[in-house]
Amino acid sequence: MQPATASVLQALESSHWFRSAGWMSTQTADNVLFVASWAEAMRACAQPRWEGIMRTTASQMFEAVGAASAELAAEWMPAMQRLQPVTADLIRRKAGPTRDAEGLPDLFVTVVGWIVLHALMEAEFSAVLPAGWYGACGAWILRGHFPCGWEGAWPDGRLVVL
Repeated sequence: MQPATASVLQALESSHWFRSAGWMSTQTADNVLFVASWAEAMRACAQPRWEGIMRTTASQMFEAVGAASAELAAEWMPAMQRLQPVTADLIRRKAGPTRDAEGLPDLFVTVVGWIVLHALMEAEFSAVLPAGWYGACGAWILRGHFPCGWEGAWPDGRLVVL
């Protein structure tokens, strides 16, 4: 595990996830749409556009790594396989209680897991990947929010955050 990845993991471990869900952040911008409830958040993350953006941005990360170095691209799957169990444990401990308390569907855990895994992958390959989409989404989790959707055309729209 790269030092940058360990740093992101430590930050995720030490933060209280979803503590600010439903509250507007004081650290906001015009490109963020805050929703006020878990029901709104789940509707937003169930939109096909959100899944498409997450898949596209993950593919773009891999393509950027491959363009930088074939050797690094060959490390992508081994790194993902190392980070998946770490992510699964983290999600179970940090997102599971919120899922249970709020009665959220499995989609919640899937979305959070995807964001966290890819934020860790972004950190793992930060030597060739600039800080990007998943790091930004992970930063919302660190601030106690849930990045849960996208409004408008990609990439000119707004991130939806609970």
